Amino acid sequence: MTTQLRPPDAEPASPSRPTAAAQPAADGQRLPALLVIAVAALAGAAMLWTRRGYIPMWDGRIYADCVIDASRNLGNLGGLRCAEHISHAYVALLALAQWLSPASPAPMLAMNGALLALAAFALYRISSAVLPSGHAVGRALVVGAFLVHPIVLASAVQPGLDFGMLVFTLCALAATLEGRRWLVVASGLMLVFSKEPGVLLYGMLVALYLWRHALRQWLPNGAYWLGVAGSGAALLLNLLHGGLLSAVLFAGVLAALLVRRPTPEPMEWRAAVRGAARQWVLLLPLV
Repeated sequence: MTTQLRPPDAEPASPSRPTAAAQPAADGQRLPALLVIAVAALAGAAMLWTRRGYIPMWDGRIYADCVIDASRNLGNLGGLRCAEHISHAYVALLALAQWLSPASPAPMLAMNGALLALAAFALYRISSAVLPSGHAVGRALVVGAFLVHPIVLASAVQPGLDFGMLVFTLCALAATLEGRRWLVVASGLMLVFSKEPGVLLYGMLVALYLWRHALRQWLPNGAYWLGVAGSGAALLLNLLHGGLLSAVLFAGVLAALLVRRPTPEPMEWRAAVRGAARQWVLLLPLV
């Protein structure tokens, strides 16, 4: 008995390889998507350029002076700690740029502009992982809105540590969704050493990475318990810091999750622990 091979025309469509009908639609959206991003990028760059001579004020002046002082002595790691924050990684990038012209505000703004472009690229990768492949224009609109958002642009102009956290959180999230472990570690290192809340953000991203790439096959209800743990942790933190309104919100989310508890399924805990242990390198930024 001979086995007949299926002809190539009868191959089922693979999600990673678009069909012939879907390919022209994706190609037809590519040019409009590029135009949307290009127009938004040029508009954002123009708005940043108009603030090239901006003199920081309020707490921005404190951070600007810290960066300028650090640029004059790049070998002093203590100088990268601005306003008693763990800001070494982000401030090092700003100080390196400011070293080119310590008396001008332009280098700091240029570095933040480059980081804004990096954040926009990371956001595009995130939207590519979340939105279907046929929505290139939709992904471009998300990135375009980010590039011209007033709060984002103001954060790039006014020196502060939160902008660094925003950039490296997006980079770490993109690497997490794509399963790029060493990029997660590198982005997480920059995130943790931008400001203290980066430690909490990176911990949440590590939990997401472990569930997506190490635990999901062993824990059928892992997404549910991850939501319960995250909501419970957020509730506890808000109670400790007096955030009553946020605590009420997370208490409601936690209650809704507990009410809709899924049917228990057998979980292979030993295999899950072994799978998580293989991802030990994710802990390096926290050491």
